[in-house]
Amino acid sequence: MNLTKRSNYRNNGTAFANYWRSPEESGDGKTFGVGSSANNRTISSWLVDDASFLRIKNITIGYRLGKVLNGTILRNARAYVNIQNLHTFTKYTGYNPEVNTTEGDPWISSALTPGIDYGTYPMARTIVFGLNLSF
Repeated sequence: MNLTKRSNYRNNGTAFANYWRSPEESGDGKTFGVGSSANNRTISSWLVDDASFLRIKNITIGYRLGKVLNGTILRNARAYVNIQNLHTFTKYTGYNPEVNTTEGDPWISSALTPGIDYGTYPMARTIVFGLNLSF
């Protein structure tokens, strides 16, 4: 359940194109009207997202420089790049389809609310360049 959707629509309905304006201009029937959702705590199927995903979690590409360094004081050299969390393929509208509750917030975090996304941080992408040398 993507509760960040509910938070996005609070008090800022004007940021969305299809919001409810009047009975004559009803919008898309899903988007709240301007300011109408400030106290809306209703849970509905609209908040449920398909959170299926495929993630490229860790990839390392390296190259041995053996032939280039033949005859030098180096016995072996290898250059590499390691990338963590390269890409997540998903249609999930929140930050991270592998949801848990808000990390570190004792008022919201609970073992009783698995699968509810209160807006946890997205996975950080880390890129490491390296060089291994043997003398």
